[in-house]
Amino acid sequence: MGEATFHGEKPQTRDLSQYFGAMSDWVSRRLGGATSARMANLEPTPADTNGYAGESFILEVVLGEGQDQCARKFLLKRKPTQHRYFPEHDFDAEHRVQAILARENSVPMASVEGYEPDPAILGSPF
Repeated sequence: MGEATFHGEKPQTRDLSQYFGAMSDWVSRRLGGATSARMANLEPTPADTNGYAGESFILEVVLGEGQDQCARKFLLKRKPTQHRYFPEHDFDAEHRVQAILARENSVPMASVEGYEPDPAILGSPF
């Protein structure tokens, strides 16, 4: 087995501002449900708290309006785009496994709120 190589800058340091509009629309459609939802912020997790195998971001969403507003934070995991630790990365299968584990409560983990396969929203599936 060959030695792992790392290519590109650490994914969490990239600027996501070009995706803000599309991601804002996605949040409104997918996380609002019966109430309104708007994206407040999308920022990379601190580089020293994340590895090279994935791209993780903190998504802040405001749900509701007026007095009924509440803020929620989500950990958003995006399929790597430039830096790949694993040559083959089956991101769809990874999502399915995580969703099953969360649903079955077989291991302690956060709920899985959704999956977006369209790379046009955030540059790759998330």
